[in-house]
Amino acid sequence: MPSAESFAAPASPASSTSIPVNSVPEPTHLAVVVHGLHGRPADLTYLGNAIGSRGQGRILPHLAHCNLHKTMDGVVKGGERLAAEIKEVVAAHPSLRAISFIGNSLGGVYSRYALSLLWEPRTRTVLGLKPITFMSIATPHLGVRRFTVVPVPDLVHVATPLFIGQTGNDLILRSRGEGETPLLLEMAQSTKFLEPLAAFRHRCAYGNVKEDLLVPIGTALFHPGPESMEGTGHILKETVVLPDGAREDVRMEVFAMPPAPWEDGLKDVEGVVQGASPVMKERADGRGRLASVPAVAGGAVSDDSNRDWMEPRMAAQLNALGWEKVAVAFRTPFFSAHNMICALSRDPLTTFLFRKGQGVMDHAAARIARGAAEEDDGYT
Repeated sequence: MPSAESFAAPASPASSTSIPVNSVPEPTHLAVVVHGLHGRPADLTYLGNAIGSRGQGRILPHLAHCNLHKTMDGVVKGGERLAAEIKEVVAAHPSLRAISFIGNSLGGVYSRYALSLLWEPRTRTVLGLKPITFMSIATPHLGVRRFTVVPVPDLVHVATPLFIGQTGNDLILRSRGEGETPLLLEMAQSTKFLEPLAAFRHRCAYGNVKEDLLVPIGTALFHPGPESMEGTGHILKETVVLPDGAREDVRMEVFAMPPAPWEDGLKDVEGVVQGASPVMKERADGRGRLASVPAVAGGAVSDDSNRDWMEPRMAAQLNALGWEKVAVAFRTPFFSAHNMICALSRDPLTTFLFRKGQGVMDHAAARIARGAAEEDDGYT
């Protein structure tokens, strides 16, 4: 198997971007690491290596490459390509028993869509593998329509697809056709998408408190309200040793959000009643069960004149699954936090520029390794 640096002209998804582990045992846990918009597999080399080094031979980190140079044609196509690549990887490694996903930026949305294609409801597995940890890093779960550094009129959003194609339409919650639900809204309220996500033993989301021009904290941690999350979580500090020997602390605040109360049975949540009054909607908990709890009041999907209800409703649905959320604060200028948080490591220059994020990715890698250890210890 080639080295972690072998990203050019990959021969097959099953071999070329799976980072080798220095251990004799066959891997039992697949960690799928997915890059974002205009990204490359190599962007997440540091994270992949950090996961592999902690896995002690149990974990196979795979840096997905199917969307290289193809991130503008929409979430559906990107998710379909990712699902096809994962099928090849799983087929090539029969020793695998469990799976985790780590999606950076748009990669987190791709991962959620791919899960809907790989989920096997009868066995409650992903291609026969136990779902252990789903992790997103600065992912625009609620889109970007209402999450900008300065307020942007709706009229300006019309130009978004000119720059990032169908992906732009998806991220600004534009309906795919007359009477159709915007994709990200559907992904936040349809059983097809919620059930596999709810089945993971752990769900974790990382987001930047500030200086993230592309994916602010409101959409990364699906917290769209004006109230701040700061000061209500557990404070951690990761110390990064810089090349000159200096040390710098990166502040992380961890929030544990338990799932909503659950009840037996699954109910479809598509086509939920619209209107201004509270309605009953279905929520999913960490065991994959859905429970009825009050929904955020909203309006009709087809009513483009007032769609401010969409992001709060999406957030409520996702939050009901139960998450660990990590709010990260860097001391960094020039809105560089989006690449900092994932310790972007495409080449020596970017590795140097965004090295402060390595402590955060060490924290993320340790979380993945703990989940794998739980599975090895008999998690069912």
